[in-house]
Amino acid sequence: MIIECIVNWRPFIYIANLIFISILPLICYTMSTQAGHSAPYLSTISANYMHFPERLLFFIGSGVFVTVHYTTTKLVSSRLIKKKLPALFAARLEMLLLAVFFTIAAIPAHIVLGLHATLMGLLAGVILLWMHTLQEYTYQGRLTDQIRQALFVAACVMAFGMIVSYPHQIIFELGAARADMAKRLHLLGLDDRWLVFAHFEWVFFYIVILFFATLVTALTNHNQRRSKKQLRSTKRK
Repeated sequence: MIIECIVNWRPFIYIANLIFISILPLICYTMSTQAGHSAPYLSTISANYMHFPERLLFFIGSGVFVTVHYTTTKLVSSRLIKKKLPALFAARLEMLLLAVFFTIAAIPAHIVLGLHATLMGLLAGVILLWMHTLQEYTYQGRLTDQIRQALFVAACVMAFGMIVSYPHQIIFELGAARADMAKRLHLLGLDDRWLVFAHFEWVFFYIVILFFATLVTALTNHNQRRSKKQLRSTKRK
């Protein structure tokens, strides 16, 4: 009975989880800017959880999101894609996406210099490949597919914008300030050179969330098929 209830409520839990993860960075941003830990307008998402308590909040919140998505609402890739190998490939990409995202949340940018940027690049690449795979092997209706196509193109533009606007000179300054934690925190959280990059990063983040939201039809259709099977089974009895 409890399992059946969870299955029926999966689409609602899925959307609620997406709303939660979309609000979490905004809460951390508010807390961080109020405390003077990051630039009031506009710091990168990563700059807003380098200090406590926002660091702990983002870590726990990200853990909750990943746990709910993986254990309760489940991976959506395999439900959307009918072909076995592409479905398996997309599901593994989705799992990697969740794992890298949580790792980024667990290890703030100032802890291990270079690791954060590397993981961010990996995450963006995995996301774009995952989105493209779903575009290639699924059909959820003309309007939904057009929206997803537009979101994918926009995500590619934002990813390119992040590459072009990344303030590479800060890397050398971070290397020189390796032993100075206060300098590192200032360069990553308060330096104005992140301003343009931050715009692309925030927009990319919410584009991905919107793309996830368009996949809720996979859960809805799954529940409808399940209900029809149960109805047919009841009639036979």
